[in-house]
Amino acid sequence: MSHLTIVDTPPPAIELMHDSYEEPGGVTITITGVSFGPDYSRRLIVVGCRYTCSTDSNHNITATIGGVSATRIVNRAATNTGACMFTAQPSGTSGTISIRLTDAASLSGAVGVWAVNFIRSVTPVDTGSDIANNPLNLNLTTSAQGVGCAISGISGSTPQTTSWSGATKDFDIQNGGGGGSYSGGSFSRASSGTRTISADPTGSGSIAGCSASFR
Repeated sequence: MSHLTIVDTPPPAIELMHDSYEEPGGVTITITGVSFGPDYSRRLIVVGCRYTCSTDSNHNITATIGGVSATRIVNRAATNTGACMFTAQPSGTSGTISIRLTDAASLSGAVGVWAVNFIRSVTPVDTGSDIANNPLNLNLTTSAQGVGCAISGISGSTPQTTSWSGATKDFDIQNGGGGGSYSGGSFSRASSGTRTISADPTGSGSIAGCSASFR
């Protein structure tokens, strides 16, 4: 008698692994010892950065994740600010993340790192970005049981907080001087269709955000 073994593939799962505000005093953000979680074969590391820089536009920003050249999946730039996301599949349970802006004299920003496990495709289902609205419109097309994440930020002279809709807030951090708000959120077990996502920082200032969904 033959036997058929049915393997139940779990849906993708997303987990925040790291968040920090970085002000390196140059053009490269380097974060060492970032946990990536268990070294699954179908694991994707997603790095989001809401950055401030010394150039006005056309920001040429690159990254490595755990020693692997990362794919930039979205980058939205405005005057002296922007938001971007990178993905890679490094090996190991931890590593160094490096983000470099090659056309500026200085770079600072907030960094969020997510691990997406049991990924079915390294290509995003969709990406979103916004630099003009408050709240930020970061809507995404999602697949059934899919996951996603987003990062946002607003400058300001006093600490601010961010409210999220369509994503669960993972972190809120302020820069070293105590001004502005930088925040990240994620979601899981999405329905197939369009997911409305907004990030609503308090106060006013230069604003930017981006998002991505995966299956």
